[in-house]
Amino acid sequence: MKKTLLTFAAFAALSISALAQAPKGFNYQGVARNTSGIPLANTPISLRLTVHEGTATGTVMYQESHTVTTNTFGLYNVVVGTGTLLSGVFNVNTWGSNAMFMQVEVDPTATGTSYTSLGSSQLMSVPYALFAANGPTGVAGPAGPAGPAGPNGPAGPAGPAGPAGPMGPGSVTSVTAGAGLTPTTITTSGTISMPNVGTPGTYGSSIDIPVITTDAQGRVTSIMTAPVPGGDQWGLQTAVTDPTLAGNGTVASPLSIAQQGAATGEVLKWTGTTWAPGAVAGTGTVVNVATAAGQLTGGPITSSGTIGLANSGAVAGTYGSASQVPVVQVDIFGRVTSISTAPAAMTSTGTANYIPMFTSPSAIGNSKMYQLPVSGMVGVGTITPKASFHVNTSDSMAGWFQSNIATPAWNHAIVQTEYTGASDGVVATRTNAFNSSLNNATTGLESYGTRYGVFTQAITSKVGANVKGMEADGFADGAFSMGVGAYGNANVGIPTTTYGIYAQGTGGITNWAGWFQGDINITGAMNAVTKSFRIDHPLDPANKYLYHSCVESNEMMDIYSGNATTDASGTATVTLPSYFQALNIDYRYQLTVMGTFAQAIVSKEVAGNQFEIKTSVPNVKVSWQVTGVRNDPSAKTHQIVAEVNKEAANKGKYVDAKAYGKPEEQQIGNDAAFHGTKPTPTTASGQK
Repeated sequence: MKKTLLTFAAFAALSISALAQAPKGFNYQGVARNTSGIPLANTPISLRLTVHEGTATGTVMYQESHTVTTNTFGLYNVVVGTGTLLSGVFNVNTWGSNAMFMQVEVDPTATGTSYTSLGSSQLMSVPYALFAANGPTGVAGPAGPAGPAGPNGPAGPAGPAGPAGPMGPGSVTSVTAGAGLTPTTITTSGTISMPNVGTPGTYGSSIDIPVITTDAQGRVTSIMTAPVPGGDQWGLQTAVTDPTLAGNGTVASPLSIAQQGAATGEVLKWTGTTWAPGAVAGTGTVVNVATAAGQLTGGPITSSGTIGLANSGAVAGTYGSASQVPVVQVDIFGRVTSISTAPAAMTSTGTANYIPMFTSPSAIGNSKMYQLPVSGMVGVGTITPKASFHVNTSDSMAGWFQSNIATPAWNHAIVQTEYTGASDGVVATRTNAFNSSLNNATTGLESYGTRYGVFTQAITSKVGANVKGMEADGFADGAFSMGVGAYGNANVGIPTTTYGIYAQGTGGITNWAGWFQGDINITGAMNAVTKSFRIDHPLDPANKYLYHSCVESNEMMDIYSGNATTDASGTATVTLPSYFQALNIDYRYQLTVMGTFAQAIVSKEVAGNQFEIKTSVPNVKVSWQVTGVRNDPSAKTHQIVAEVNKEAANKGKYVDAKAYGKPEEQQIGNDAAFHGTKPTPTTASGQK
């Protein structure tokens, strides 16, 4: 039968015993039942018992588990303190001062993984008088008689050894000498010594070295001297000279080579047996000179003759002209072997001041580029350039610049313009797009980029100077003009934030991310940390501003107010704008009586764009205010939700990070700001 356990009925029985020694535990008994209240008979279950201090859910002092089997009545018995320890220490001596609660949990699957709590009950007394285990000491009884003596204890450790005594008397009967010692054997008394094996003396000098012979015991058995090997011993020996050499090598008689009849300019030559003077080699007589065929002429020469270059096959003459170019062949020795002429590869039909171009593989003509001879200005499509480089074309594009390699730095770009002079009011780059038909829109600048479509920055070190990062003007005689058109588009489904325009103003006393000299139209929602108006101060407009904050609300609300005076019957009808009820719902009213003590109520609520005021006395001036919640289609489309979770990309970031003491990197939108290396306010000339 399937048994689903929802609740258990259980009770505890505390067993009290009169034993002199309190056991380390107390009995707990309970009955396990199923959802129908029928006892779970003969069923294995798991129990988890937890003792809490102070309250039913207080600190866990002790926890244990039991696995038991109920009897036929669903009854089980355990001894608390003898189960499997899960945490804490079973020590009731520490439980006496605070209230203690025991929580009972049962697992009918007996696996110890699906416990159900049966609740907690307070332990009203210490079960089984466990406190007696460590109670106070009683009065000592009389001393009993002395018992018999116990056995001897084990022997202690031995003490340290004493010093060695003198050698006792005795007789050596035989001593045998080892190799190298004499005599061989001593039976009564005698002296052992080393025999003589060598001849004493001094051996070795600056001109000879000792030669030593030793035995197996390392003793020198013989020693003699021998000359130092390879030593010249200059000044100490006598040199033996032959007819070629003289001297004995001493200071007084150095070795030298005898003249032996040598004449000036002769050298020593080895004859095979000795060195003898002779003439310097290379002064003999040439008897035969041969020449390489096809390269030199005149050989062989056996006594005298002339060697010259052989003809290579080239015909002597002049080659090349204004219309002919020479065609030359050379051999491996660099000689011209044949030469001819060919028509010139190119012809020129150019015009002065035009930069030439190849009009065909063999002809050069004018390009579209023209250079003024004096100023050096270059024009493309014009012969009157107005700048160092001026393009005038009827093509759909005047220029196209494309690169797949770029240096990721602020001062590198595919196209870069820069002014390094010292004049004010200079425009580095200007784009003009004029439509001559005066009836269609044109765009002065259109730019796309994965991070910045257009990034402009203006820096000056001049105090009091005005700089503009970008200025855009739109002029039109038609429906509208646009100074700047900015669009932020993201792929559908990609969770990202787009910015049509991202603007930031920093570093000044007053910083404006944007300044609009005119009206602003917003078709979507406008979010701001604070909203205020600023006007010239009415009392000091030339020197002060006046700021007011806007009223904030979690609803889109319209406020209408005015003053009304009740008539002789104490009635006044207030007429609201004709669009009031079309625009608003959920009206709220406020009335303030002025000039007298009277009561005022809204006697009729808004209907037909009117409401009625009643006062307790006639002719009372009442200041009224009506608030409505916007209900137009735009408000319904852009409902304000007061509390919204931040986007995943903005978790951990702040709308106003500085106000919370957080770094700039945690500002929402900071990733769209420019974080490259900012240019310094100087150029190569040191002036900007």
